[in-house]
Amino acid sequence: MIPSISSTAHLLPPLAPFTTSPTPSLPSISIFDTEPFVLLKSFWAHKKGINNFSVHPSGKLALSVSRDGCLAMFNFIRGKWSFCGRFGREATLVKFEVSGESFFMISEKKVGVHVAEDARLLFELEIRKRVLCAAPGDVSS
Repeated sequence: MIPSISSTAHLLPPLAPFTTSPTPSLPSISIFDTEPFVLLKSFWAHKKGINNFSVHPSGKLALSVSRDGCLAMFNFIRGKWSFCGRFGREATLVKFEVSGESFFMISEKKVGVHVAEDARLLFELEIRKRVLCAAPGDVSS
């Protein structure tokens, strides 16, 4: 059985033509060369399937959240995962903000904003309804 791909991220130059994808049934992130379509590396840090992942704007690292309630950081330069920590609840979404200095994680009705360097919680918002999707934006005007 071939697992399905839940999402992809295309890395822009200087790392092109690579693409990454997590599979919802497997606890891994895979990096492919797109021309020809060849698997370059698979990262295994989770015990259960990956819910979502986000590539840093620099293209050098990525974060993933999975059904095991963990957040993992993958270092694409070293070619291995560098951090895996349990946050107590399952997050469904993780995204870096535009500059890459912070990221946010969503778990049901809570949105937590964290410092990218050490995953320290900056603040947390509680929304009345379940958050289904989110995107980083530029608030400067």
